Amino acid sequence: MKRSLALLVCILLMITLCGCANINDMKKNLEKAGYEITEMSESKIASLNSDMVYTYNGKGTIISGCYGTDKNGNNVFMVELTDRDDVTILYRELKSQLDNGQIIDIKGKVIVYGYADGVKQAIK
Repeated sequence: MKRSLALLVCILLMITLCGCANINDMKKNLEKAGYEITEMSESKIASLNSDMVYTYNGKGTIISGCYGTDKNGNNVFMVELTDRDDVTILYRELKSQLDNGQIIDIKGKVIVYGYADGVKQAIK
């Protein structure tokens, strides 16, 4: 019985860990596709968190962010958060601001948005 329970816990842990999106994996995908990656500064992340709290009544749980630029100057932005409610708030706000040819997607607690080709490259 103990072995069965331990095996079940291990399987659930593996599924949980494999299902999580990681911004670092997405950056690697973009780099392989020829994008140049630029990290967001700590002050930019702090500013975004302040906006999240004071403008959108969120918790301000952005922990990292970056953007990739391809050879044509098209950008793909990635923002990683720790709170699912903040993911929802930021997703809705960003989706309302997209230009033609841009899309937004969520993988785990990472929001990826920008030109369609780059978003697809990042989340594959």
